[in-house]
Amino acid sequence: MLNTRAGLADPTPEGADLPTKIRLRREAIEQYLLSFPDRESLIAKLNEVNLAWGDVFDYREVIDKQGSIEGRQIITEVDDRDGGRRKVTNTPYRFSDADAAVRGPAAYRGEHNYDAVQDWLGAPASEIDALVEQGVLLADEIVAAMQAMGIGQPVVA
Repeated sequence: MLNTRAGLADPTPEGADLPTKIRLRREAIEQYLLSFPDRESLIAKLNEVNLAWGDVFDYREVIDKQGSIEGRQIITEVDDRDGGRRKVTNTPYRFSDADAAVRGPAAYRGEHNYDAVQDWLGAPASEIDALVEQGVLLADEIVAAMQAMGIGQPVVA
């Protein structure tokens, strides 16, 4: 977009391989962005050529500065299943006939693999077993221990 809207020349030679194109284009963009005397000039140019941009904030800044986050309970705490609590993002949406809030403790990685893949893809347990065996679906060790005790999803055969 910078080449068609802002006149930035494409620095890649004809026939360049993809890694070279990526490297040269990133360098050209960096030099272009650094060529502006100040932030305001850069923002003015991006606005002039109608390119989307935005400020990136550390999440702690946003939590502290946005009153709506606390008021709408966007950040909530859940049991971390290790004796403590951890903050998670709650849904910002509120519906009159539905509870869309965070429910239950933090899930272990892979704890809901079977339920999710069966629900989304309609895959039988045998296909999900194969995905687990191939390393496509990962899970924390505790998930296998829970399954071996009959807690949670099926044990991979």
